[in-house]
Amino acid sequence: MKNNTPTHKESLALLRFEVICQIKSRLAAGTSLAESLREASSRPWPGDDGIYYYFRTLESWWYQYSKRGFPGLAGKDTRGDAGKSRSIDEQTGLWIIERIKENPGTSLQVQGLFTKRKRSLG
Repeated sequence: MKNNTPTHKESLALLRFEVICQIKSRLAAGTSLAESLREASSRPWPGDDGIYYYFRTLESWWYQYSKRGFPGLAGKDTRGDAGKSRSIDEQTGLWIIERIKENPGTSLQVQGLFTKRKRSLG
């Protein structure tokens, strides 16, 4: 027997679609898109105990829906390698170890940015 319970992504898309339908109703009543988004952001979703969403968040949902329809409301697809270990080649591993030895208190992310910038400048 198939489980008809929506997944998290489906539930999220349904909530977003509820917001979009409200915005569409306001637009049909002659309200501007900006005002419709402001009104939608001024109330909790899906009900009184729900969450308030920022104007820009609702605006991004509106344009995602306009561009891709309902599937656009489901969010980004998960990575194909999600949950799997990723490996690096030996040369990259040795480079990381050297950077850690040179600057043990600096995060690798900052070191990587600095090194890329340094290489591109000179």
